[in-house]
Amino acid sequence: MDFSNTRVLSLVYMVSVDTLSVVLLRPDAQSEFQEIASLGALLEQIEKLHLELNDRPKLERGRTPRLKEFASDWGRKLLPNSVLDDPPDVLVIVPHAIIHDLPLHLVSLSDGRTFGSCCGVTYVSSMSLFRLCAQKNPVRRSGATQNVVRERTVQSIVADVYRGEDRMFRQLVNEVTAGLNTVATPVFEPDRGTRVQMKYMLHRRPAPNVLIVLAHGFIDTENHRLSGLLFDREKLGPSWVGGRARMETIGGTTILFREEPIRDPPSDTTRPADLLTTTELEIFEAFDGELVLLLACSSGRGRVGEGDEPSSLAEAFLHIGAPSVVAPMWDAEFDSTCLWARTFCEEWRNGITPKAVAAQRAMAKVESEFQGAPAWFGCLSLRGDWL
Repeated sequence: MDFSNTRVLSLVYMVSVDTLSVVLLRPDAQSEFQEIASLGALLEQIEKLHLELNDRPKLERGRTPRLKEFASDWGRKLLPNSVLDDPPDVLVIVPHAIIHDLPLHLVSLSDGRTFGSCCGVTYVSSMSLFRLCAQKNPVRRSGATQNVVRERTVQSIVADVYRGEDRMFRQLVNEVTAGLNTVATPVFEPDRGTRVQMKYMLHRRPAPNVLIVLAHGFIDTENHRLSGLLFDREKLGPSWVGGRARMETIGGTTILFREEPIRDPPSDTTRPADLLTTTELEIFEAFDGELVLLLACSSGRGRVGEGDEPSSLAEAFLHIGAPSVVAPMWDAEFDSTCLWARTFCEEWRNGITPKAVAAQRAMAKVESEFQGAPAWFGCLSLRGDWL
């Protein structure tokens, strides 16, 4: 398979004391430097946009005037005119500092179309992380681009600790997986998703080609490394004793293993829950699959830490070896999420369409169904390798 005809550009942003600049990198190694904006007014606009995207009631109603203003006005100024006037097939966006978490794929083109509906966009927090993601991508390994694996194993884990039952979440997983049916060999976990089960799936070798995680995300606004995924509390069987300790006999010796979460979950869940934090995800060995579909609210949102590394669940999966992650940048709407994810899998399943192009077609499909609600059709985004 040959992707040499795919036109790929990269935008690398740089924030100085008072200026936002960008470097446009072309496939022929030519670059173009441009100062984008002064940080004065930009800081206030970004803060107001983030406040709106953190307002769940507004998101649920699709009432996001600041997001629409970003898309039609000041967000357009953050992309070079050469990119807006002639969108490439794929655009790799490397944000910096305050630019992290801005949905640049939502800006409007001069003809009224949305940028992410015309161009495959992927976000990656640094060029070094992009290189790591590309190295981990099985499609890029020696000879793989000429002989893409047609059968993909699919592993899923589902937990809806707020509604009290998993019917809607399981329906979504079934619909998403249906988009891979012609090439996939699904492997499903029959029980409710638990924190221990999730950790087992990450340890499992070989890893599934596609890992689907459908759960509620929890954001700790004070310490984003303590944000995480909410799973059902482990059911205690005969080998479990007090709390979450497990007894196992190894070589004739009984050993007590404690499996305690780092922090308590929120108190408003319908079912007893446990939290798997970003910090815990970071300690796992390399995940060697192709894609993680992380369908958990706000799992792509984080806070920039030291070294300009945003701390989020999506970033954690990239750092443990996932070449690409699909995750929402804010709290997702169920129907639009289902349509986006199903369309993405249908487009990507043939092994010919790059993930970024599949994401572009998915966004175009959802935008046509949910016109006027960018908070719904622009929530999901691709991170990591575009291929």
